[in-house]
Amino acid sequence: MHTTDVLIFDAECPYCTVAASTLRTIDDLELIGWDAPAAQRFLRAQFGTVPFAMALVEPGHARVHVGRTAAARLARRAGSPALVGTLVRTQYDRIAEVVGRLSGRSRAVDAISGRHELTGAAEASLGDLVAAAGPDGPVAH
Repeated sequence: MHTTDVLIFDAECPYCTVAASTLRTIDDLELIGWDAPAAQRFLRAQFGTVPFAMALVEPGHARVHVGRTAAARLARRAGSPALVGTLVRTQYDRIAEVVGRLSGRSRAVDAISGRHELTGAAEASLGDLVAAAGPDGPVAH
């Protein structure tokens, strides 16, 4: 079983990249761009589709957090006050929209959220996801 946590995020967004890289320095995370083939395969195996959303994969807990739930989980893991986590969770759609507009993103973030148990297919693709994730920063392909 893989235990390295992986953050799948929009590595083409400069704001997202700075935030993810900062999180990596204060938490034990590997980073991979949403458009990386291994990330695409993992998301399809987990959800049956490839949602355009941030995902925090926690193999040691056999779960994946996605969307607003991933953002709130990351804020908590980073030691942010509870209020920050609540604001991130409740204002996630607005934050994602503003960041997308500022970064010139041409697509909206998919409205998917929650904590999900890893599917068997997703567990089978973890090795590729962890191997493709960048130990020194985001990997986009």
